[in-house]
Amino acid sequence: MEALITVIGLTIKRMAKEHFNIQMEKNTRGSGVMTIRMGKVFFKRTSIGTYSYADGGKYQGEWRDNKRNGKGKFIDHDNNEYNGDWKDDKRQGIGVMRYCNGETFSGEWQNDCRNGKGSYKYSNGDRYKGEYRNDRRQGRGKLIVRNYRDIYLCEWE
Repeated sequence: MEALITVIGLTIKRMAKEHFNIQMEKNTRGSGVMTIRMGKVFFKRTSIGTYSYADGGKYQGEWRDNKRNGKGKFIDHDNNEYNGDWKDDKRQGIGVMRYCNGETFSGEWQNDCRNGKGSYKYSNGDRYKGEYRNDRRQGRGKLIVRNYRDIYLCEWE
């Protein structure tokens, strides 16, 4: 049995007792589970889909329990782009961050911060490859200064 229901600007096509396909405004699509409690509708995004945020940001990728989980790509309102692993709405695992100023970080993320091994390319051509902790260079690393062609092997604190 299939039914078409419209709730708060969303068009929902009923596929099973509590599982729905959803089509939101601006051709945003996803799937999930809808529950109705005390007259209020709750929808949890699960599976793969695209979501456009009110501030102009956009996420395309995997969802679980209404949070970004798995592989996905997020572009914020400033056009900074992260493509990689997510866990509970935070960057977690391996990913690449391309900043709007032309700089790029590629490496490990934990709890939405650069943590572990990674490499960073600065807009002036300098490069750093090494360890990060809490979004900062920490531990062993190599800094290559483009203009002077100098290489620094360092222990960062």
